[in-house]
Amino acid sequence: MTNPKYNPEAELGVISALINDGDYSSFTVQKSMLRLEERFFYVPVHRELFKIIKKCFDEKHVFDMSAMSDILQSSSNDVFMTMLNGLNKTYYSTSRLEREITTLEQAAQMRQQLKTMQSIILDCHDEPLTNLACDILHHGIQKLGGIKLNAMNDGADYEQIAESHLNGEFLDMEPVEIGIDGFGELRNCSLVTIAGASGVGKTYFGVYLMNQVGMYQPDKQALFFSLEMARNEIWERHLSILANKAFDELTKSELTEAIGLSLAVDYRVYDEPRIDIDYIETMCRLQAMRKPISVIVVDYIGLVTSKQKHDREDLRVSDITQRLAALAMNLKCIVIGLTQVNRDPSKREKSDRCPYPNDVADSVGSVRSSSIWIGIDRPELYSDELQDKNLFVAKCRKNRRGDNFEVYFDFNGGRFLPRDKPNWQSTPKPMANRYKFKED
Repeated sequence: MTNPKYNPEAELGVISALINDGDYSSFTVQKSMLRLEERFFYVPVHRELFKIIKKCFDEKHVFDMSAMSDILQSSSNDVFMTMLNGLNKTYYSTSRLEREITTLEQAAQMRQQLKTMQSIILDCHDEPLTNLACDILHHGIQKLGGIKLNAMNDGADYEQIAESHLNGEFLDMEPVEIGIDGFGELRNCSLVTIAGASGVGKTYFGVYLMNQVGMYQPDKQALFFSLEMARNEIWERHLSILANKAFDELTKSELTEAIGLSLAVDYRVYDEPRIDIDYIETMCRLQAMRKPISVIVVDYIGLVTSKQKHDREDLRVSDITQRLAALAMNLKCIVIGLTQVNRDPSKREKSDRCPYPNDVADSVGSVRSSSIWIGIDRPELYSDELQDKNLFVAKCRKNRRGDNFEVYFDFNGGRFLPRDKPNWQSTPKPMANRYKFKED
């Protein structure tokens, strides 16, 4: 591999700090050895020194300067001199140890990614059949995205958390501006589930929320995974929202203006009919390496497949939603998952037709993993009353960080404009246990 990425100073700094301590029972040493691996050290003499330290640590022997000198008497003079020079030049510093270990982790990750990329390119180049070369590339990309840090999370005490807060490290978890009055707070590191019946406008609403999040974070990118619609259909819906007009009614100048607005943010659409959760995770991680992500939309959760075998459908859905929630945490973004209603909410009172969690098959996992769970409805699908025309209703059924909310829009051809709550005369009959679901 040409031009490998490594940091000899950090490698020597870590080795020197470990030898300077030299006590296998030291908390600092034990914490460091949980993270360190032989592959982190690219320079051969540094790798040899670490192997000796690791052996002493595993056998519960000291490995301070005196012990290492005795061990290295019969070893290469280069290894011994490297140790002496490292300590004599005071490369080591306990205060820098964790940062230097992180540097070694990142360098090792980069070397592995470069090696994998080179292997993918060579395999594709040597494969004469185009379709097989594409398969090699597809699987290689998934493998590449799976390469990640093995950093240990050993928790944090309140002093560390307070210091992180004062240093602004939690700013990514502040409320995200989306410009929708009454919608409640969306925050990064959270999964938002949108549930609706077929034909209600789940995809339109998903695109609308993606646009609102992306518009207020133009320095980031937004990803849309469509399992039912082609990329041009998602694009057309987005332009309709930007123009406040149905796509097929746009004039040439209106279309040009909408396209210009859409290019102000980096939007990307994946339109594979059989996308699995591994593919979603891989592509999101790869894109996050290129540019930070503001929002990811998955349309829709029920069609996402998994390579893992599950005995029941609810376990499969639960696993997928948990992984989507974890993806939001890892990439510090919002993930919006759209899901289909299997029961018929239209049989309920008009003011109560927005879906509840138990209107969705196997919903327990998605409810648990979601920070916000919203049911959506369009009353005009079941009513000819004038007040219901173009009405779009979204009601929050779970909000981990605040009160539930409801918002109303005038929806026509992709347009979402604020609208007052309709004056429905009838009210739903109370049914105490209707919307309960088991936690286990």
